[in-house]
Amino acid sequence: MDKPDIISNEMQYLMRLFACAAKGEPVPEPKQPVSWDKLIKLAREQTVTLTVAAALCKSQNSPCPDEIKAKLYSELIGTTLKRKIQQENIFSMLDRLQNAGIQYTLLKGADVARYYAVPECRISADTDILISPDDEQKAYDFFKKEGFTVTPCKDEDNHAVCSSPKYGLIELHLRLWSNEVEKYIFNGKGIKTETCTTTVCNHTVNVLEPTCAAVFLTMHLVKHFIYSGINLRILMDTALYIGKNKDNIDSSYYNKIADELKYTKIIACLFEIAVKYFGIDRQNLPNLNVSVNEEQTNMILQDTEQGGFMGANEAESRWYVYLNFLNEKEIQAKPLPLRILSRAGLFFKRTFRAVFPTAEQLSKRYPNLTAHRWKYPFYAIHRLVFVMGKRLFTGKLGESVNAQYAIPASAEQKRLKLLKKIDII
Repeated sequence: MDKPDIISNEMQYLMRLFACAAKGEPVPEPKQPVSWDKLIKLAREQTVTLTVAAALCKSQNSPCPDEIKAKLYSELIGTTLKRKIQQENIFSMLDRLQNAGIQYTLLKGADVARYYAVPECRISADTDILISPDDEQKAYDFFKKEGFTVTPCKDEDNHAVCSSPKYGLIELHLRLWSNEVEKYIFNGKGIKTETCTTTVCNHTVNVLEPTCAAVFLTMHLVKHFIYSGINLRILMDTALYIGKNKDNIDSSYYNKIADELKYTKIIACLFEIAVKYFGIDRQNLPNLNVSVNEEQTNMILQDTEQGGFMGANEAESRWYVYLNFLNEKEIQAKPLPLRILSRAGLFFKRTFRAVFPTAEQLSKRYPNLTAHRWKYPFYAIHRLVFVMGKRLFTGKLGESVNAQYAIPASAEQKRLKLLKKIDII
C-alpha cells in the first residue's frame, strides 16, 4: 500500500517485519524510510516487540540501527529467560492441578505460541485456562495453597483472577464468555469446547481441538474488535493457528457459526489483512463467501494503529461506541413497532444534537468557548443562523456541514462509521 494517509510507513513496515519474524522468514528491507523510534513504540503498542526483536537480532544484515538493536537484545535476553522459567513453573503447577482431580483446558497463549518461529518470544500477560464450574471452589482452594491471591469470579463475569509473583497472572475461566458478551456480542450462541491433548513446553496439556480452537480464537478476536479494537498479535494468533491447522478444521461448522452470528464481513476483512500484509496463504483460511473492499480493510488498519494496545489510546471514545453497539442490540431484540419508535427517538435525538451541539462539541469550532462558557448561547445562535442557514439555502440540509464550518469528527464518530461499514452496527 502506497498511501501514507492510510497508515504510517512505520506501521506498514512493522506488519511485514512482524509477519516474517512470526513465520521464521528473513527480515525484509523497509520499502520507505522509517523512524525506528516510532516503529519500536508501535511494536510495544501492538505487543509484538520481542518477536520482532528476535528476528532483528538474529539477522546478519538487519536494517535496524546498532544502538536500538543492542537495547532490544538486552530486553530480549532478560524477558525471554524470565518467561521461560515462569512457564516451566506454570506447567509444572498445572500438572499438579490435574493430579488434584481438576481437569483444565489451556486457552490461547502457549497453545498458539507453538506455531510461532520463536515461541518464547510470543509473550502473554497471563495464562488462560478453562475448568468446569463444578470445580470452582476446589480450584480456588488449590491456587490458594500454591501461594496465589484469588479474586473469585463475579456472577456476571466468566473468570476468576489468580495472581502470584512466581507464576504471574492466571485467568481461571468457568465459561468462555461473560453474560454481557454472550448475550449481546454472540446472541446467546454457545460454541463447542471439545478438547484434545498436545505437548507444550515438554508437558502434556489439554487444549481445544482445532475446529473449536479456530472458532474460539476468531470469536475472541471479534469480541475485542467490537469492544475496543485489536492489535497485530491477536490477529496473527488467529490467522497463523488456522493456517497451520487447516486440514483439521471443519470449515462447514466454522462458516455456520460465522453466518449465524452475522460476523462474516468483519472476519473476511481481518483475513484479507492477514493475507495482504502477513503473507498468510489465502487457501489456508476459510472461504466465507463474502466480498470485502479496500476501504473497509484500510479503515480497520487505521483503527488498529491509532487505537494502540487494544484501543487503549482512544479508550473513552471507544467505550462510548461500544455502548452504542449495545443500544443497537437492545433495539434489534424489540418487537417491530418498538424498534420503529426507538429508532425514531434516536433520530430526533441525533438531529437535535446536530443543531444544538454541547458546549464541549462547540468549543472544537470556537476554542474561545472553553474559557468563556457564558458565550455558549451566542456561538450556538451564530452557528444556527449562519451554518444551518447556509445549508438550508443551498439545499444541503441533509448533507454534512461544509468542512470550514463543521465540528471536527471525533474518534468516536470515526469508529462508529467503521462498525457500520463492516455490518456490525
